[in-house]
Amino acid sequence: MVPKAPRPDASIEEEDVSRGILDHAPAMIWVTAPDGRCTYLNPAWYRFTGQRAPEALGYGWLEATHPDDRAEAERIFLDANAVRAPFQLEYRLRDASGAYRWVIDAGDPRFGEDGAFLGYVGSVVDIHDRHETEHRFRALTNCVPAFVWFASQDGELHYLNDRWYEYSGQTPDQALPNGWAEVVHPEDRKAVMVAWTETRARRRGYAIECRFRRRDGVYRWYLVRADPMSANLEGPLAWVGSSIDIHELKLAEERQALLINELNHRVKNTLATVQALASQILQASPNLDGFREGFEDRLISLAQAHDLLTASRWCGARLSDVVDRAVSPWRGARIDAGGPLVWLDPAQALSISMALHELATNAAKYGALSDGRGRVRIHWRLQPGNAGELLNLRWKECDGPKVEPPSYRGFGSRLLERGLGRELQGTVVLQFPPDGVECVVTCPVRPPPERPGEA
Repeated sequence: MVPKAPRPDASIEEEDVSRGILDHAPAMIWVTAPDGRCTYLNPAWYRFTGQRAPEALGYGWLEATHPDDRAEAERIFLDANAVRAPFQLEYRLRDASGAYRWVIDAGDPRFGEDGAFLGYVGSVVDIHDRHETEHRFRALTNCVPAFVWFASQDGELHYLNDRWYEYSGQTPDQALPNGWAEVVHPEDRKAVMVAWTETRARRRGYAIECRFRRRDGVYRWYLVRADPMSANLEGPLAWVGSSIDIHELKLAEERQALLINELNHRVKNTLATVQALASQILQASPNLDGFREGFEDRLISLAQAHDLLTASRWCGARLSDVVDRAVSPWRGARIDAGGPLVWLDPAQALSISMALHELATNAAKYGALSDGRGRVRIHWRLQPGNAGELLNLRWKECDGPKVEPPSYRGFGSRLLERGLGRELQGTVVLQFPPDGVECVVTCPVRPPPERPGEA
């Protein structure tokens, strides 16, 4: 505690004792008159600054202050002196070698027994090493791409690096000591606070994932870690923590889980389709050769449709591409196909691909593609429906052998009329007029994506 300056009515002996204490104090001590003029500076001041009493007393001490700090130091001192209030400030003070060092200057007003204001007594302490350490610490914590924070034993934060304020838009007054919790997503806040309370009680580090609100209102996922700082578990604790952005990793994990579930779903559906094909072809085939031929053809068609969907990452496919793949063995002048841009979802692409393959195979065996004269027209158009647009796809064979209605509906016909209509949530009409087989498919479709290949 800084000794009080001698009272005007103190005895000579008391004054000598007080002056002796001040003269031998390791800190720089100063005393002012009521008007603010410095009337006393102890030897520690002169040793540190290299000033002499004639140039330091009065307001000469300001000459040793760094030019960039002088105006602010003088303002703070004179403002405090005007209202008789304590003050404290940090500034750079020139030492005897001419170098500037950071100091902390604090003063308290003095009053006589009658209440009269006598001036100030204060001290100046060299904090340059501490200041430089703090400066390096702040530079270090601000260069890392993460939030860094420090908390006291009771869990109240007393430091957050600049990354936090840049991200959250908070000010230090808003964030410290506990206002940072307002940035945590409401759904995560309780879990974070419970974990923070429990980890302090256990005096062990913790890690938790939560969402922090960005200054524009967007929430991003962060991994929050905290560890105690103490020489031993019995001593007083402080806490250091960091928060690292894991938002993209979190989204990637969610996408991966979604893809795994989707893959499981597709594999099951594909296996179910293959199982149904095998069962129904086996029932309709009189011998093993017939089964093998029919089964292999349909597997090839299914594989081609899968290739097309894989190229678009299973977002869907253009109807024109599905048609082209399905009739590729008969591509040329004998196939006339065309229509507007229509986008099919994965289920629609697979179903229509299988149906077209079935129609083309039958046409090659018995219909318009079985001789050199027949042709096939595959045209489609869009028409309004109750809940959006409807696809109207027409397969028409012409100039081929005369067609007679079948007396028995085989697997191919049942696949088209029943299975296809159900899978497309639409209708399928298969007819056998004498001039050529005709199949009309009507089903709802969605608008095409902005960029082909996207859902």
